[in-house]
Amino acid sequence: METIALTNATIEDASAIAHMIATAWQQDFAELLSAQHLAMFTPQWFYQRTLADIEQSDTQVQITKHNDEVVAYLCIRYHGDDDTGELFGLYVHPQYQRQGLGRLLFENAKVNLHSAGKSEMLVWTFEGAKNNDFYRRLSVKQERHRPIVIADGHYAGIGFLYSLSDV
Repeated sequence: METIALTNATIEDASAIAHMIATAWQQDFAELLSAQHLAMFTPQWFYQRTLADIEQSDTQVQITKHNDEVVAYLCIRYHGDDDTGELFGLYVHPQYQRQGLGRLLFENAKVNLHSAGKSEMLVWTFEGAKNNDFYRRLSVKQERHRPIVIADGHYAGIGFLYSLSDV
């Protein structure tokens, strides 16, 4: 893959982002969520969520394209005066995984949150998800646990907290 360019997402990118994320959820969380709950997360649901994120003032949504196809997505949330920013979403198309793109997006999130005056970054995901190993390899300061509630379902959630002092 040639040079990777990360650009701010636009409303025109929302549909492609939504389809990529919905596909990732179907592949990565199928063993963790009930079929009923997984079925709630359609491309249309992610499209609405992505539009809201793109339009939020305390959220930054960036993408990487290859041959005009969205191949990676990053969403960070600043949360106002809170000292901890959130890595809300990081997705890499399966065809582009294991090439360093996820780590590049992760490091970019840290730089952007640090530049905004944050001292920590937190990412929440499902405990036991395929992405847990990825996040554990990136100098986790602390792991947190809380339930993730989807409709009437409760799932084990895990948060990975990172210091931004090394940015």
